[in-house]
Amino acid sequence: IRMEFLIELSLDVVGIGRDKLVILVICDVTERVQMEEELLEAHDKLSQRVRERTRELSQANRKLQQEILARRRREQDLLFMRDIVRSSDVAIIGRKLDGTVVSWNPAACRMFGYSAKEMFGRSIMTIVPPERVAQARRLMAAIRRGERLQHIEGEAMRKDGTRFPFVVTVSPVRNEERKLVGASVIARDITQRKRTDARIRYERDRAQRYLDIAEVIILVLDPRGRIVLLNRK
Repeated sequence: IRMEFLIELSLDVVGIGRDKLVILVICDVTERVQMEEELLEAHDKLSQRVRERTRELSQANRKLQQEILARRRREQDLLFMRDIVRSSDVAIIGRKLDGTVVSWNPAACRMFGYSAKEMFGRSIMTIVPPERVAQARRLMAAIRRGERLQHIEGEAMRKDGTRFPFVVTVSPVRNEERKLVGASVIARDITQRKRTDARIRYERDRAQRYLDIAEVIILVLDPRGRIVLLNRK
């Protein structure tokens, strides 16, 4: 059988008397070369895998860095929102769909007389006068339907039992999956406004009484010439 194979050849010349002989040493290195080629191929595959893994790790690291930055931005946004809520002059309350209070800012403490610790886990109904519970439940049902309630006037009850008029805006709160999970309540004490309105009404009514006893016709016009007040005469 005629076949070719890889060899390693070494020659050496030696003298024997006046004669010179050549010693030829031949080694079959086929297996060794094949092994070297296999090792080289394995090394190339390993190098390729290392490069691929390095790219994967680099991409994963970049993604992780982006996630860390995004999380830091979210945390900063949350801290900023927390500071806004804490420093606000209006009561800002967070509650679950069943009415359980989960957040209660300092303005709410001042307005209702309850500390945040006292209100956490309690029902928002705590600040609702008994005769207004049915109305409050209807409003809660509207929130569970995803409705937003704006500028609803009503009466609230403080911890000491005193009552005061307030205006409230209630907005649905949804999570990242857009699922309705609760509501935010923004309440303002309008006691002073009510007093001002009552004083204005009183002064207007008194002025009307003075006008009505006059024996002449009196008309009050606005800058556009429209009648805004007239007496009985």
